[in-house]
Amino acid sequence: MTTHADTDAPAAEATRTKGRIRPFQVSGGSEQIAAGPFDFVTGVNYFYEDAESATVTVNRRGTSTFTPAGGLPNGNADAGLFRSGDTHTEQKSNSFGWFNSATWHATQKFNVTVGARLAHDAKDYEQTRFPSNGDNWAPAPGTSSTTVTSDHSWTDVDWRGTLDYHFTENLMTYATVSKAYRAGQYSYTIAALIPGPAQSGDVIQPIPPEKVVNYEIGARTTLSIVRAHSSMSWVPGTPRVISNGCTVRDSSIRRARSR
Repeated sequence: MTTHADTDAPAAEATRTKGRIRPFQVSGGSEQIAAGPFDFVTGVNYFYEDAESATVTVNRRGTSTFTPAGGLPNGNADAGLFRSGDTHTEQKSNSFGWFNSATWHATQKFNVTVGARLAHDAKDYEQTRFPSNGDNWAPAPGTSSTTVTSDHSWTDVDWRGTLDYHFTENLMTYATVSKAYRAGQYSYTIAALIPGPAQSGDVIQPIPPEKVVNYEIGARTTLSIVRAHSSMSWVPGTPRVISNGCTVRDSSIRRARSR
C-alpha cells in the first residue's frame, strides 16, 4: 500500500508499506450428538497467522525551510529525498478454541439454543527501527538499529443464546443475544537512543481486547425458488443495523438471469 500527500513543488511525501500475511487455520473434532429432544455439538479449532510489514516515509524537500519556530529562505531548489520512520514489524498469532452448543427442541416449532466458546490467544511482537536521514531518531550508541520484542496472551469465553419459532415450514423468526471477543494487538513507537532490551517485554503494553454484546431479532422465509431473510441487530451505545437479503434456490433460474 502506498499513500501520497503532495505539497507545493518540489516538496512531496510518500509513505510506503509493504507486507505479507501467512495464515493457517484448521478445525477438527466437531461432533454432533442427538439425545431425545436435545442436540449437542462440540469441537475445536486452531488459527495461526504470521504478519510482516515494512514501512518508510520518503519526503522530497526544498532548500528553504519554514517552521513554527522560524525558518530560513534559501531559494526553491531541490534538497533531495529524505527517509523517516523506517521500521519492520512482525506479529505472530496463535489462537485455540473449544466450542460447545446445545439445542433443546421444546416443541415441534420452538427451539432454544445455547452455546459457548473458550478462546485462548497468544501473540509475539517484534519491531525493528533503522536510522534515517529525514528524522532525528537514532539507535542506541554503538548499534545500527533497535529491535524490541514483547508477547502476551488472553483467555476469554464467547457465548450465544437463541430462541427460534417456526410458524410454518417456510417461516421462522428468531431472537439472539451473543457476546464476542477479539484478542488485543500491539502498536508501539521505538524510542531513540535506548537499547532494545530496555524497552521490550512488559514495557510494551498491548491494546486491550475488544468485547461486544450484540442483540438481534429477525425472520427467515423460504419459498419455492427464493430464500429471504430480514434482521435487525444492535450493540448497546451504537446505531441499529438492519439487514435484508434473498437467495435464489433454483439454479436454472440463476443461470437464466445471468444471461
